Amino acid sequence: MQTRRAFLRSTGQSVEIGWRGPTIEKILPIKDENESLAWLAAGFVDVQVNGLMGINFGDPEIEPADVATVAGRLAAHGVTHFLPTLITDSIDRVRGSLERLALAALDESLGGAVIGIHLEGPYLSSLDGPRGAHPLEHCKDPDWDEFCRLQESAQGKIRVVTMAPERRGGIDFIRRAVESGVRVAIGHTAATREELLAAVEAGASLSTHLGNAAADQIQRHHNYIFDQLGEDRLWASLIVDGHHLPPHLVKIFVRAKGLDRIILVSDAVQYTGLPAGIYDAGYRKFEVREDGFIGVVGEPRLAGSGLLLTRAIENFTRYLGYETPAEAIRCVTSQPRRWLSGKVVGDEPAVGDEASLVFYDWDEKSGRIGIRETIRAGQTVYRSDQ
Repeated sequence: MQTRRAFLRSTGQSVEIGWRGPTIEKILPIKDENESLAWLAAGFVDVQVNGLMGINFGDPEIEPADVATVAGRLAAHGVTHFLPTLITDSIDRVRGSLERLALAALDESLGGAVIGIHLEGPYLSSLDGPRGAHPLEHCKDPDWDEFCRLQESAQGKIRVVTMAPERRGGIDFIRRAVESGVRVAIGHTAATREELLAAVEAGASLSTHLGNAAADQIQRHHNYIFDQLGEDRLWASLIVDGHHLPPHLVKIFVRAKGLDRIILVSDAVQYTGLPAGIYDAGYRKFEVREDGFIGVVGEPRLAGSGLLLTRAIENFTRYLGYETPAEAIRCVTSQPRRWLSGKVVGDEPAVGDEASLVFYDWDEKSGRIGIRETIRAGQTVYRSDQ
C-alpha cells in the first residue's frame, strides 16, 4: 500500500491516506501538525481543453502521443482527467479527430486521463457575437443521424455537447442526446428565454463559458446571459483568466448561480504555453499576447484562453476574496465530477474512491498554488522534485 500524509483541503485536519492499486483503502486522522505537509484534494478535472503547446485536438491526424503530451503538461497543474474539446469544423475533419481521440482515450499510456470528448459545435449560432471564433461556414442545425455517426466514430466517447438550442430541431436533439447519456450544454447561443427554458426542460444542464460568445450590445433586461444566469437548473462553467470575464463579473455570476453550480474550465487552446506572437492556422491568424490574451488577428474576439487550472484557482480565489483556495478547488474537483455523472460526489477523497489525488502547497502571501504531486488511478504522473 502506498501512503502519504497531508492536510485535508476543507478542514485542515491532518490525515494519512493510503491506496492499493487504483483504489483508496484508508484515510485516517493523525496527530501531525508538521507545517511542511502538503494539502490534499481529489484530482482536478477540466471539461474543456482544446489543446496545448502547439497541439490541437481538432487535428484529424492527432496521435495518442500528442494527447499524452498534453496530459503530462496538465498533470503538472493538478489535472488528472480531462475532456479533449473539438470546436466547429467540417464534419469530415471532426469525424477524423473523433476517431483519433477515441484511440487515444483507450491507449494504456494515458492511464484513463481522457474521460470523454466535448463536442463544442458545429450546432452553434451563426450570428456574429454568439458564434465567437467558430467558423461561420460550418455552423449548422443539429442532425441527430449525423451526430449518431459521429458518436460511432468516437466509439461512444462523446460525453458533452455544447450547442445553441434555437437552431432548427435543437430541442428534439437535446432530448435525444440526454436520453443517450450525453450531457448537453448551452453555448454560443442567441436563444430567447422561451427557447432556453425549453432546452432546460429537454435536459440541457450547463451554460458553457457563461458570459462569453455574446454580442457586444444586448437588451438590458431580456437577454440570453441573464436568462441563463437566472435559471437555477443550469450549472455554469467559467473562464477566469481576466480576459473572458472581468473579476467583478465573476463575483456577480457566482453570487447569482451559487458556488455549488460553478465549474472552472481552462478552455486552453493549442497556443497556450507558446511564446507571444502571431500564429497562422491556415484558415485564420491568431495572436498570443504577453498578458495571456489569445485572439483572432484583426478582430476584437477571443479565441480560447491561455489559462490552466492552477491559475484559474488562484484568480477565482482572489476575485471572490477567499483566504484559501478551498472553494475554488471544489469547482475543479467534486463539482465537475458531480455534473458529469449526475450523482452525489463528496467534496473530499473517500475510501473506495479512485486514487486520483493532488498534493499541493498554498502561499497565502502571494496567493499562488504549487503542485507537489499528481496521482492518477494510484500512479504518480507528476512530481515537482523530479
